Amino acid sequence: KRRGIGMFVADGARAALQAARRRSYAAKVLGPALATGRLLGLTEAEILQAAHDYLQEET
Repeated sequence: KRRGIGMFVADGARAALQAARRRSYAAKVLGPALATGRLLGLTEAEILQAAHDYLQEET
């Protein structure tokens, strides 16, 4: 970093970071949450409905 020049970010860096965070979220948060739902006996339809209901509340 040089004074007065500002900071530069590589082309596509934002998209690459976002893709990495999405993969991480799926592996660390979403996957375990879905697995827990299945262990509790929720069906695929019930899990999808719960996700849909949650997203509707957020908007």
